[in-house]
Amino acid sequence: MKILFDATVFEIPFTGVAKSTLCLYEYCIKMDPNLDVCGFIRNKTYSKLPDNIKLHKLNKKVFEKTYSQSTIYRILDTYKPDILHFPWNGNIPLKFKGGMTVMTLHDVLPLEIPYYFVSTNQKTNYLKRLQQDIDNCDVIFTVSLYSKRQIENNFRVRSEIIVNYWAPTLSKNQSFIQKKPEFQYFIYVGGYASRKGLDSLIKAFFSLYESKKTKCKLLFTGTPLFISNDFKELIEKGKKLGIIEERGYLSDDELIFLISNSVALIYLSKHEGFGLPPLEAMNLGCPVITTRYSSIPEVCGDSAIYVEPNDIDEVATKMLLLENSADIREEFRCKGLLQASSFSWEKTAETFLNHISK
Repeated sequence: MKILFDATVFEIPFTGVAKSTLCLYEYCIKMDPNLDVCGFIRNKTYSKLPDNIKLHKLNKKVFEKTYSQSTIYRILDTYKPDILHFPWNGNIPLKFKGGMTVMTLHDVLPLEIPYYFVSTNQKTNYLKRLQQDIDNCDVIFTVSLYSKRQIENNFRVRSEIIVNYWAPTLSKNQSFIQKKPEFQYFIYVGGYASRKGLDSLIKAFFSLYESKKTKCKLLFTGTPLFISNDFKELIEKGKKLGIIEERGYLSDDELIFLISNSVALIYLSKHEGFGLPPLEAMNLGCPVITTRYSSIPEVCGDSAIYVEPNDIDEVATKMLLLENSADIREEFRCKGLLQASSFSWEKTAETFLNHISK
């Protein structure tokens, strides 16, 4: 079977969608060594891909901001695939008549996040474009039951949407060297966005620091972006005091070390199609403080400490609970490892291959 997929997600620093797409295809190829996988790109990939995933670079003269039909037809004529896969929430210009068109629609969060659309026209265009993508698909995958319900509630869907959960992309391999960190810290992993509850996190941390209840630092990973004036001021204040660090975009090895040795991952997001950071943390034996919103309870089960993200006192109380109790940290470390073990790329790849082979 020949699969052609949109690999432009690999042109930017690898985030959840890119890492998960790569894991999906690596495990699909492990399960079916005869699988022929090729991705189309515009520019160089951010990191080198495995040799068994081929790449087709688009001619810039025929590439547009969205893929035109002529662009896709040229690739299809060259590669002649059985499956055309769009793993990055759509952007599908045509119905592929020579085989099966597949989309992974991770979420429809723009319809849920307050003030996401600056105009009614922008929202209308989003709905129209995504409905067209759905109409052009033979098979639609999504990453949680929550996302499936939201898609079905907002769009006309001709066939069943298949829920295909992600799995951890980070793990301690044999070469992992466990070092003792220089200080205790809480960690946030993910993108900088208002929906992630970063305002609440930093305010809760400062309430502990100013009342002299914590000896921990607070580490942020991910590319720094503006969230709010309050957040910016507290970040700068914390950095000057030496209690907050922004580590930026990190390698997998750096992330594994920081998550593994953290007192807890704090993830106060209200809107998630899946919620990969809590799963990564549980898989690395790191306790998780998070919320009961959107898809997160599907991922964490009863293996995380849940809080109301707007309740600063509650967030601070739970952070302090984990900092002060090695027994409770160990309890949630064990619970998290067990919960994370129920997610595997073998299952994800098997589900994917079973449904595109019909």
